[in-house]
Amino acid sequence: MKIKTMKNKLFNPASLMKNMKLSRKLGAIIVMLMLPITALLVMLIVEYGETIDFSEKEIKGIEYIVPVSDLLVSMAAHRDLVNLKLSGSESVDARIADVRTAIA
Repeated sequence: MKIKTMKNKLFNPASLMKNMKLSRKLGAIIVMLMLPITALLVMLIVEYGETIDFSEKEIKGIEYIVPVSDLLVSMAAHRDLVNLKLSGSESVDARIADVRTAIA
């Protein structure tokens, strides 16, 4: 009979709450309300951390792109100047040398 009474108390919150003082009832309600809020706060903090990590990787990527972009511009200028020289223009030798030093 004791097991059945204990089972009824566990699965019937009204009888469990009936025997508690008001301060304990309020404390239990506050704890139950704080659990989902805490879980959401933890998930938000984790998401912000992932966003910060991704932003730091983007910044590192930009640091790589800037020199490569300058190199691509210099290589395109070199290609254009070499095409001018091959088509017969002799006045581009100094500019080709300047672009080659910029590439190196």
